[in-house]
Order: sequence, then structure tokens, then C-alpha cells
Amino acid sequence: MNSSLNLYDQLIASIDSHSRRVEAECRNEIKCSSGCSSCCIAGLTVFPVEAHIMRKGLEDAGITALNPNGRCVFLRKDRCVIYESRPVVCRTQGLPLIYGLEDDEPEISVCTLNFTETGQVDSSLLLDMDRINALLANINIMYARENGLSRELAGERISFDRLLRLTDTD
Repeated sequence: MNSSLNLYDQLIASIDSHSRRVEAECRNEIKCSSGCSSCCIAGLTVFPVEAHIMRKGLEDAGITALNPNGRCVFLRKDRCVIYESRPVVCRTQGLPLIYGLEDDEPEISVCTLNFTETGQVDSSLLLDMDRINALLANINIMYARENGLSRELAGERISFDRLLRLTDTD
């Protein structure tokens, strides 16, 4: 396995660990669950390293066609068909996120379905998305180098609906 894919797996494991912690500590405040797909919208994009993992998930699931239904193309009956291979943007939805931690006024983002009872989120549960996105971008650069992708392709964001039309060299 490429070292970039190992690093990607580590990043995903870290996000999933954080997610389990939030779910355990905020069980009554988290409304997202299996079948909740309100954040699964059309138009989301990923880096090539994520597209690689998602394509593998599609192959493993035997999916050869996507359903452009105005929502996420990976939804079937409000469930993600590549759940185990879902990208960072999907794994972090619903979690309490913070952007601009170094700014004077950082932005906190929380799913409108969650944390409605107290309206408060413990700051230790905020996931620093600037840090996550920087790590992901660096892993993607490494992936691009390992796979001979041009600079332009390495920086390109790939829409979910394009995934089946791509090969690993695209």
C-alpha cells in the first residue's frame, strides 16, 4: 500500500475515533443516525486520494451505476452505499466543527439537528477542520506524486457523480 494511503487511513481512523467520542459524550444531543441523510447533498467534491478510496468502495459493493437524484449519488433508500469508504466531508458532517481557530472569531459549525437541547458544545469536542483539511491536502499531494498525477490533476476536486467515469490515472 502506498504511504499516502496509509496516512489517509490514519487520518480517517482519527476522525472516526473523534466521532465515537462525540457520540459517546453527547448521546442525547446527536440526532444523526442510520437513515439520516439530510446533509447528503448533490455537488460535493473530493481530492483524488479520496476518489481512489471511494472507487474502491464502489467496486467492493459491486456498484457500476450511480443515481443522480438531485441528492448525493451514493444514497440508496437514505443510506450510503459506500459508508465505510465515505470521504472526510461525509465523516465530519453532524459533528461539532471549528474553522479559523487561529482567527479572532473562529466559526463553529454544527448540524441544525444536533445540540438543540442545550445549544452548547464542549470546546474539547470541536473538530479543527482547518487542521484536518491541511492534513488531507498534504496526503493528497503525496498520493498524486506516488501515482504520477500532474499538478493540475492533483489539485482538482472531483465531484461524486464523476467517480465512475474516472480511472486511477485520471
